[in-house]
Amino acid sequence: MDVNEIYNSLVDITKSFCEECRSRLDSVSKEHKTEQKAIQIELGMYSLCMRAGCLYMTATNSEKGEAVLKLRTPICQNIMQNCFPHIYELYMSLEDEGRMIMLSAIQAELFMRSQIYEGYKAELSAARSCGDEKNIFEFRIKVRSVDRVFEAWEKWRKENNIYPNLR
Repeated sequence: MDVNEIYNSLVDITKSFCEECRSRLDSVSKEHKTEQKAIQIELGMYSLCMRAGCLYMTATNSEKGEAVLKLRTPICQNIMQNCFPHIYELYMSLEDEGRMIMLSAIQAELFMRSQIYEGYKAELSAARSCGDEKNIFEFRIKVRSVDRVFEAWEKWRKENNIYPNLR
């Protein structure tokens, strides 16, 4: 499997979540404002997973996969080095082609985990500690949505034997 095939698979997984949300949103009555808001937040998180991980670039032009890697390599190496040293050690032990495959399979998740997800988890914890129901509602949806994407990406990596055990 090459870089673009990996990106296309991750994009397809994430797009399916977006489509599912749009379908649910279309079926919710306009009177159910809270449910609509919850689904809109969830949809926003799936869209963010596509954009923040630069997967959207590959979805709009499959030839950009290697360009995304070139752009993301120094960023992801820094993230791995500082936040996920066990992954960085494995990454550095690989030859160039192996590094490209590994990075294409995990770069979106690395970025989301370190730059967005951990912050959302902290916000959820802070909201819970002070009983802020509005923020508990919002950040619980955000964390669950991103968790769902991570789980789907990990399941796909396992099914395709592409660095399946990187947690």
